[in-house]
Amino acid sequence: MVDEKDDGAWRKELLALLKKAGVPDPEKTAEEFDLYDIDEGVRVSREVAKRVRDRVDAYAKLFEDLLQPDANLAAMNECSFFNDEAHDAIAKTYRDLMAIVRKYAVADLQATDDAYLGFAAAAVKDWNGHKKFLDFVAKRLVEGWSEIQTLHGEKGYFG
Repeated sequence: MVDEKDDGAWRKELLALLKKAGVPDPEKTAEEFDLYDIDEGVRVSREVAKRVRDRVDAYAKLFEDLLQPDANLAAMNECSFFNDEAHDAIAKTYRDLMAIVRKYAVADLQATDDAYLGFAAAAVKDWNGHKKFLDFVAKRLVEGWSEIQTLHGEKGYFG
C-alpha cells in the first residue's frame, strides 16, 4: 500500500516555509510555480529554488530567441513582431532574467536551505516585477502569429 501525504498538512507546511523565507504571496507563488506537487523525500528548499529558476529560465530562453533568432524559423519570424523600443525592453528584461538564473547557481553552490530559500524569495520578487512585460510579449507573440501572412525563411532548404 502506498502512503499518500496529507495534502492539507503538506500545503500548510510549504506555505509556512515560504512565508518564513519571505517569499511574496506564498499561496499564489506555490500555485504559479507548481510547488504543491513537490514530492516527499526531496529537499524542499532546493526543489522550490529549482522550480523558480526553471520558470524564469524558460522565459529567458524565449527572449534569447527573440534577440538572437539564429536559424530557428519561429524565432526569425517572432523577432519581427516587435519594434526597436520593444526590442530594447526585451534585451533589458533578458539581462534581468539571466541574472536571476545565474543567482540560482550561487545558491546551489552554497547548497544550504537558507541560500535556496533566499534565492527563491528574491527571484519571485524580481519575477513579479517583470510579469506585466512578460504578459505583453506573450500576447504580442500570439497577435503576431495571427497577423503574419508569409513566413520569413519559409523556403529555407527548399528554395
